[in-house]
Amino acid sequence: MKMQLTTALALALIGTYANADVMSSEAVDNSTVQPGGVRGETSNSNFFNIEGDGNGTFASFGVVDFDGSQFFTPGSVSNITSISLSMTQANAGFSTDGPVSIYWTDATAAGLIDSGDIEYQAGSNGMASVDPLFTGLTLLGSGTYVVGTSGDVDMFTLTPGAAEADLIAALNAGSTIRLVITPDADDTAATYAGFSNSSADGPTLTIDSDGTAVPEPGSLALLGLGGLLIARRRRA
Repeated sequence: MKMQLTTALALALIGTYANADVMSSEAVDNSTVQPGGVRGETSNSNFFNIEGDGNGTFASFGVVDFDGSQFFTPGSVSNITSISLSMTQANAGFSTDGPVSIYWTDATAAGLIDSGDIEYQAGSNGMASVDPLFTGLTLLGSGTYVVGTSGDVDMFTLTPGAAEADLIAALNAGSTIRLVITPDADDTAATYAGFSNSSADGPTLTIDSDGTAVPEPGSLALLGLGGLLIARRRRA
């Protein structure tokens, strides 16, 4: 009876992963880029700030990387229905409400996100604040950061738009998906948990597509066990 139940569960999981089309993955890297360059290492990975030009030397745009191989089986995606970005507030005394925008960039060279060559463009907000090394910026969406309680999760609904073909290519190749987040007003001071924050989730990207979802490692093990049980039953 136990074998029958395990086999049935494995078959159900196989069906689920064959048809699932919404996947989420946490960032694998992020940087806060200020006029003087990338913020210091520990703060840079633990926290993720987007601050307008009115914040002086602390003005910053954010860059965040996702591993494209963590969403769907390579080659299985032909269209994207929707995207959302979730970030967990990690507030400070200076946190201030304000608008932000989220862009896709084709500048995904390894190491660029932590490079000493990138800087916030002082005197500007929005796209103009982004270092020109981040090429091909395509707007995915905009929203407003509203100071709440640390631990509150802000979800920004995005539209693939002109970046859809590039996003699909990254998902099918399992390559880096890099987003740039800008402050759109002088006094914006959005403060979020970074990818290595020990008490809150880092930036998380959710994609709804027609691709075949990549199963979690535990589910893969169960699928493998179910496959062995099915094989044993067939040989019996």
